Amino acid sequence: MKSYESNSTNYLYTNLVWWTLSPSYWSNGNANAWLVDSGGRLNDNSVYNGNGVRGALNLNSETQITGTGTTSDPFKVV
Repeated sequence: MKSYESNSTNYLYTNLVWWTLSPSYWSNGNANAWLVDSGGRLNDNSVYNGNGVRGALNLNSETQITGTGTTSDPFKVV
């Protein structure tokens, strides 16, 4: 998933705005985190904005998966 690029076929797309819980940067005393916006774009914003939250899962590079990451063929851990 590329940042700031609309993608309604990615499994992360829900037509809602939600935080990924992954930090993007700290600037001038404000923390920013990655979010997925209503167009399916990976974006970042200050954490003081009110949005929904979805859990995040981090896998190491040796984890085997299947699927393409679309809503009809989501990633699955083997």
